[in-house]
Amino acid sequence: MKIWKIISGIISMLGGVLLGALTVFISFVALVFSGDAVGLIGLLAAVLLFAAGAVSVATCRARRKSNIALIVIFACNAALCFWRYDPIFWLLYPAIWSAACAIVAVVFLCIPDKEPARPVVHSARYITPQFTPDAHFASQRIGAPPVAPPKEAPPRQYRPQYPQPTQKPPQDGE
Repeated sequence: MKIWKIISGIISMLGGVLLGALTVFISFVALVFSGDAVGLIGLLAAVLLFAAGAVSVATCRARRKSNIALIVIFACNAALCFWRYDPIFWLLYPAIWSAACAIVAVVFLCIPDKEPARPVVHSARYITPQFTPDAHFASQRIGAPPVAPPKEAPPRQYRPQYPQPTQKPPQDGE
C-alpha cells in the first residue's frame, strides 16, 4: 500500500502539472484564435489531481483513515473530468486515472491492517490489547475486572527501598 501511494502520488502530481500546462496552452490558443476561454474546468481538474497526488505521498505511511481523503479527492476529480470530457477531450485521461486511484483507495480501505495493535503505555505500566494471546490473566486485558493471580504463584518478596541499618551484636560490658 505504501509503495502504491508513493507511485500513484508522483504520477498524479506530474499529471496535474502536465494537465495544467496543457490546459493553459490550449486555452491560450483558443483565446487567440476563436476568442473563447475554455480552461477553467481543466485547471480545476489539474489542481485536484495535483492535490490528490500530494495527499497520497504525504500519507503514504498512514493507516486506513487517510484513504478516505484520497477517495473523496480522486472521486471528485473523476466526476469533474467525466462531466466535461466531451468538449475538452484531454480530460478523459485524468478521469480514468482518478477513477482507478479512487477504486484502489476503496480496496485498500476494505483490507484490514497486517500489523497487530501495539501496547499502549499508560502511566507506568503497559496495557495490552484485549484480544492479545499473550495476556495470561483477565486483569491484563482492557475492560476486564481485576482478578487475583492464581494461587500457585509464589508470594512476591519485595526488597527494602532503603538499606536497613546494621545492628551490632551486644558487647560484654554494655
